[in-house]
Amino acid sequence: VKVNISILRNRATSLSFESEVVSNFRVQLNDTMLQALLLCLALISRAAAFMPNQVFSFRPPGVHSSNVLPDVDIDAGYKVDDFYPVEAEDGPLDDGSWTHKDIVKRACLNTFARYFEETLPGIAPGSLQTLPRLTPTNLLRAVFGPTASTSKFERAIEQIEIAAAKMDLWYEKNATINEAANVARAHFDDEQFQLGHDYLLQLRRQMFAALQQGATTAARDLAGRYMLTLQDFYAHSNYVEMGRMEPLKELGKPGMKDFLNKVAGKATTTCSDCVSSDAAGDCSRNSCINNANPSVQNSRLTSGYFIYPTDGNRQKPIGKCSHGDPTDRSRVSSASGGINKSTRNCRKSPHYFLHENASQLAIKATEIFLTGIRDVIGDDQFLQFFDLGVQIGGSSLCFVVDQSGSMKDDINAVRARVKQIVQSSNKPYNYVLVQFNDDDKTPAYGPPIVTQDAQFFISQVEALNADGGGDCPELAMHGLQLALINCLSGSPIYLFTDAGPKDYYLEQAVYSLIDSTRSQVNVFFTGSPPPCGNAPNLFNNIVARSGGQFLDVTKSTVSAATALTQATAEATQGTVLSVIKALNKGNYMFTVDCTVSALTVSVGGNNPVVQVFQPDGSAVPHSVLLTNFILFNVTSPIFGQWRVICSFSSSPHSIVVKASSNIGFSHNFVFVGGRPGHLGVFPITGQPVIGKLTKLVLTVDGLEDVSSVGNVVLIDSNGTDIDSYVAEQGNGYSTNLFGLAFFPPQKPFRIQVQGTDRCGYNFSRVSVTEIKSQTIEFITGNNNVDNVVEPGSFTNATFILHNSGETDTFTVVYSDDQGFGEDLTVVLINDGDAGGVSRTGRAADRLLASIVLEQNQSALVTATVHAPDEATIGQATTATITATNQKGSTFNYVVLQIVVTPEEQDELPPVCQITDYSLCTGVTALHCGEYTRNVTARIQDTGVGLQSVRSGQRAVMLDYTKFDSGTNQTVQVIASASCCYLNIDIQSSDVVGNLQTCSSIIPPGVLNEAITLRALLIPVKGSTAAGVASVTVRNWDTLSFSVNVTHVTPTTFQLARGLEDDDVLFTEMGFNYGNVLSGSRPADGSHLPIIYGRKGLVRVQSRTNSVAELTGHLVSPPLRQFPDYEALLSCERVSPCEAAGYIALSLGSSDPLNAQYYLAVGGAATNCSAMILGVNESAINLTTDDGTVGFGKLNLTNELAKKLQSSGLDVIVRSPDGVTLRGTLSPPWQPTAIPTSPPPTSLASTTTVSHRPSAGVLLIPTALAYILTVAAVMYLRG
Repeated sequence: VKVNISILRNRATSLSFESEVVSNFRVQLNDTMLQALLLCLALISRAAAFMPNQVFSFRPPGVHSSNVLPDVDIDAGYKVDDFYPVEAEDGPLDDGSWTHKDIVKRACLNTFARYFEETLPGIAPGSLQTLPRLTPTNLLRAVFGPTASTSKFERAIEQIEIAAAKMDLWYEKNATINEAANVARAHFDDEQFQLGHDYLLQLRRQMFAALQQGATTAARDLAGRYMLTLQDFYAHSNYVEMGRMEPLKELGKPGMKDFLNKVAGKATTTCSDCVSSDAAGDCSRNSCINNANPSVQNSRLTSGYFIYPTDGNRQKPIGKCSHGDPTDRSRVSSASGGINKSTRNCRKSPHYFLHENASQLAIKATEIFLTGIRDVIGDDQFLQFFDLGVQIGGSSLCFVVDQSGSMKDDINAVRARVKQIVQSSNKPYNYVLVQFNDDDKTPAYGPPIVTQDAQFFISQVEALNADGGGDCPELAMHGLQLALINCLSGSPIYLFTDAGPKDYYLEQAVYSLIDSTRSQVNVFFTGSPPPCGNAPNLFNNIVARSGGQFLDVTKSTVSAATALTQATAEATQGTVLSVIKALNKGNYMFTVDCTVSALTVSVGGNNPVVQVFQPDGSAVPHSVLLTNFILFNVTSPIFGQWRVICSFSSSPHSIVVKASSNIGFSHNFVFVGGRPGHLGVFPITGQPVIGKLTKLVLTVDGLEDVSSVGNVVLIDSNGTDIDSYVAEQGNGYSTNLFGLAFFPPQKPFRIQVQGTDRCGYNFSRVSVTEIKSQTIEFITGNNNVDNVVEPGSFTNATFILHNSGETDTFTVVYSDDQGFGEDLTVVLINDGDAGGVSRTGRAADRLLASIVLEQNQSALVTATVHAPDEATIGQATTATITATNQKGSTFNYVVLQIVVTPEEQDELPPVCQITDYSLCTGVTALHCGEYTRNVTARIQDTGVGLQSVRSGQRAVMLDYTKFDSGTNQTVQVIASASCCYLNIDIQSSDVVGNLQTCSSIIPPGVLNEAITLRALLIPVKGSTAAGVASVTVRNWDTLSFSVNVTHVTPTTFQLARGLEDDDVLFTEMGFNYGNVLSGSRPADGSHLPIIYGRKGLVRVQSRTNSVAELTGHLVSPPLRQFPDYEALLSCERVSPCEAAGYIALSLGSSDPLNAQYYLAVGGAATNCSAMILGVNESAINLTTDDGTVGFGKLNLTNELAKKLQSSGLDVIVRSPDGVTLRGTLSPPWQPTAIPTSPPPTSLASTTTVSHRPSAGVLLIPTALAYILTVAAVMYLRG
């Protein structure tokens, strides 16, 4: 234990304790305490073993000045040191090092920036990836506008970041050789490349199994683990030192063979002795720059050994490289030093000078991994994996309905309201319906209905039938438990019943799920007095904890009360003020800031008299007025301070004020943990503990709309302040993180964040769920909890249960929604030895055990989960483990999602065979859209089984025989598309993500016309450059291309297969300003999918100007003849921008003065108006329909025609936002004609494509996104 004392200005004093054993904390001292402490320290100092200084100094209670405590780098928590998980032990990582958190976030943002560029209209390639500051808020606002909500997107990324960081909790003290290898494989330490690769394959299989069945929580956890291990490959191995400039794409994917054969042998010396820095951290003393063995440097793969201080007598083989971190015991043995490049700090990373190289490779590798997920599961599910559903940040619409005999009126009300919500403009991502009844019905509850089909959902609601019920109490808690598990996190849930819960024993499990999902439960209770089953009290407690409403209404008024469901389901809500249990009368104030676009005020109680006043003093009319409920809906509310005045005849009332706003926040209580040298802060399990200094991390959404974040206030259930704190702000990628430390109050509380918005108005946001500190806690310890299980197998979830309160008897309960619980044991821990054992008892559908714990005593809790033999791959169960004392006054919990994964290693994709196809013979390109072609295929998976069949092309329709997940049956598929689609893809994947694509390609010449693809090249960093690139087929063996670039001296032209930089078909060097570059490269069958049916990425880069980089995508125009005149439109030299344009004229064959034009503008220019300048500078207005693309007819005068033929016509495009593009119409570049001889038969046969198809990018795009960016010859004849 290390004890630190700070004495500032002879007055302000503080003490902090830091230890591996107990939680670190800091306290303020008065003079008497200080004197006593100094005496105590004098006695114990001789025996104290001082440990390295700890990572975080969270601000303690009562300290409001950064002059008292050092600043906190709050990235900590999810940062885990080292490439770095968190911060270093001797202080914050403030040297600009990339952390795992940073790498995960950047890769996610890059991936989605590229996705939106590919799939949405009017977004130029590269324009989002090069935003000045790429954050979730800036990205989504650039795509969806200033009101786009980012909170759920940020939470999804955060879950993956946390899962990655948690890998550094996993280590073994006094590890055996096998245990050390298991830890090393997760970080590619100790030359464990084969084990590391196999571990990635295992995580990949498990993740896809979870994804295929919608187990999103477990899938994110597994994805995060995969990312950390993948990223550590680049930081811990010598891959960068070998001169590799691109990621190892095969790593962690099926089929990896050759590369792992290049690992250095066990007896090979891989490093020489070196020193990374002197004791003071002087990097000029670093001698590790060339410490790699020359014979290994370029040809053999190695990684550093990492031996923890707790690893007993384990030694590194002589001559092997070390990791080199200060906590790595092997760094002082031969070969001394190390090779890790996890930070920019030479003391922590001997190869610190390669940190940026390793980081960029790790980012690219993570992007490739994310793109692979998208390929397998498709765009829709990929979006929802990151909570970017039908609406950005879409929620579930969740109804939990009592179906017993007395519920006819309630069911009718639900039916009517569901229809209204479904017909509204704001659609939820999906719909969830759970029914429950009495235990004499079959089924007594569930199964849950989860669907994205609104009409199917309506049909299921219509099918609800009020029947049965037996005695009064029903199984409401089972229904609510299923809803909390199956609805998206943060969704409002609406429960309808007229009876109390018979299954009240699930109350703690329901609380646990409410806390973990942060969903709001609203109860519509229509029971006649006196209610059975303690209904009002229990339901009131549930809604109070979740931030919902309890509506005690009658059968005749329940229909009107359901207006609450529509009001809360149709808006993106952030709680502004939440008063759950108030006195009989009250005058409440809240502030509406300038980001609030809509407002709801709902008040529940007995005969309430409520008035809501705007800042100008005017009253707001109510939307719904019932005996026990009033609702106010306000659109475009006035900014400023509002008042709610409540008068009640009796009983307390509840008020919930919610707002549609970009500003919000989420919170996590965290603890310090991790393997030595890689400490970080991680979310605790359950609720915080009374009397224990608690660290809190806040993630503020919509920070771009925030001028400043002020106090963080704890408020009670009446809205009264308990205490107020100032939080420290993070930096770098984590400026939206704020941290503080406090002692939790004993009474229930919520967290309120206060601040000022961009307009200068005050804002406040309140956490949705209620927090109640406890005297017991579950501790995860250093072991990684496994959340997967194979069919017929067992897995254990182990936690430490610690009691900080008085001696009491605690009941531990395990329950899950699939009945996988097999055994539950609680073992008393006495000084590390096992004491009394409490084994499993069963009651209904749960496991129970009890144990007596004295104050500061702990027990080991082990839940054994068994997946039956018949369990489906990907099937998930959500388990809760709760511990409660005898009086029920304190309880805490753990929530786990466990997924069934396959036991065998299946690396083979499904087999796809094209059995028939049509060629559209005789159809001309002019009329190709009028005809349809079909492709028939047969698909079968002989491994773990088939999961999905789809096309990566949006306009391709598939018809196939329905099948169950995991089937080995043969599936017949018919794909249909217009004859304009020369290539049709059919994609199939198995349960563990192995992907197969088979294609049917119409070879060139079948449509009897030449095919030329062109790309409008748009500047990506703001310049005056622009360009047009063309690719065509000169003969059956050659691709030809041309590039015309203005205002820049380019040096490189690249045509790539897709979006991966190193996958380049050809590169041309050194063509000069004003020149047209043309050339050719061999073409073969592997190139045809790029040229016919997919877009290739074109990049042109300048030799002299780093910002003059142009990108575009090759697409095929609907007409393939060449125009008579064309012009490239680029920004004026005086006005750099990120826009470009193209215009083409085709003269009429019978009347040359009757011309047709095509105009395309891409990038930043919008609402453009184009003019062709002729004789006497007369202008012809060519305003486009939507500002980006247009075509039509144009009558030229003789004078204009002569000028066009002699010197060309100038074209100017202007947009209201100040962008001006200019160009001159001139004759186009003409390619050599394509021969009409029949193609080789091999080109018409089935081709398997292994690279990633760009979803939705077709030969003749139907999506506006590709029409807007096409720069090929597009014009109309007749």
